Amino acid sequence: MINIVKRDSSIDTLRVLACLLVILSHYSYTYEGSVHLNVSGLFGGLTGRLGVSLFFAISGYLAAISLQRLDSLIQFYITKFLRIVIPWFVSYWVLTLIIMCIGFINPVYMAEVPFYKVIFQNGSLLDAILFMVPYETYVATKFYNFEYLFIGEWFLGTLVIMYIIAPFIKKGLSKSVVTTSIGVIAISIGSYMLLHHLGDYVWWLWVTRLPEFVLGMILYQYKEILIQKKIIYACLVIGLAGFIVNYQFNQDTHILWRIISLNPLSFLVTMPSIYFLFILIRMVQGIPGIKYINKLAVNGYAIMLIQHVVIYLVMHHIPINQVSRYGIVFLFFFIVILIILISHIIQKLYKPLEDYLVDIVNKRYKIYK
Repeated sequence: MINIVKRDSSIDTLRVLACLLVILSHYSYTYEGSVHLNVSGLFGGLTGRLGVSLFFAISGYLAAISLQRLDSLIQFYITKFLRIVIPWFVSYWVLTLIIMCIGFINPVYMAEVPFYKVIFQNGSLLDAILFMVPYETYVATKFYNFEYLFIGEWFLGTLVIMYIIAPFIKKGLSKSVVTTSIGVIAISIGSYMLLHHLGDYVWWLWVTRLPEFVLGMILYQYKEILIQKKIIYACLVIGLAGFIVNYQFNQDTHILWRIISLNPLSFLVTMPSIYFLFILIRMVQGIPGIKYINKLAVNGYAIMLIQHVVIYLVMHHIPINQVSRYGIVFLFFFIVILIILISHIIQKLYKPLEDYLVDIVNKRYKIYK
């Protein structure tokens, strides 16, 4: 049977926030090396790093909800896999078709499409197909030299692995939150120390980002306990200490980037920040109009899948140094609206298929909503 879990609207707000932070970050990065370098310095590293951390925490929160609702572990795995892969597959081909249509008018854009290399440059069809498998892009790029980076970036494989181990983490948390949390953090730090010589991409591996996913599970499983004043004060102290430590030891070029470093020290900032955001966003749900913002959350996953492609597709063909201050603001809102519109189309295309297949799985295990 399915256990009824009341929908938490604050998660929708957090998903929209995470999307906006990542979009702002990727947009700001495009000004790196230009006369508008301060845009990248102000928004590039800090917003994206916090947005990604928040995204993993939300994923852990939703995994905990699913595990509470469903009695069948197999059904949990199948439904999560469908909800990850189907939107990705549809996003991949929708953007491929859109960009290729633009490319027939201006061939410069064709280079943005992975299958362009297969069709016009005698590229490897096998490589293009193999890349359409959810695993960590950073690992694939490092060891398999794939050049077909397009939709989903690296986090698809990360999510798959995290959802695979989520039931075991939940079991550990039910026995001992402290022991499980310490164990997960130790594994993350140990993995980073073991592999950090391979480059910055190591910080984006699933095993190094696992604590943020687990934090999301904890925030759901113990949400009533975690609002105690002593916990709030403790997180505040940890966050302030983390800010000082990261700022002192992080050597990033831009000052604001130093607040969240690309190593385990960042947990001292991101984890308390996630905790406070979960509490704060829950408190503002009564604000008039917040429900309209929350409606965008239904497109959140599609937005995360396509945002970097749309941003770079637009910005790489604009003379950055000629953009005015007003132009910077205009282009940001233009890109946000464009991403929302395309993601809405994608969501309308994949949602019926996703719901149909999930319903088949539900009926197979005799679980009815």
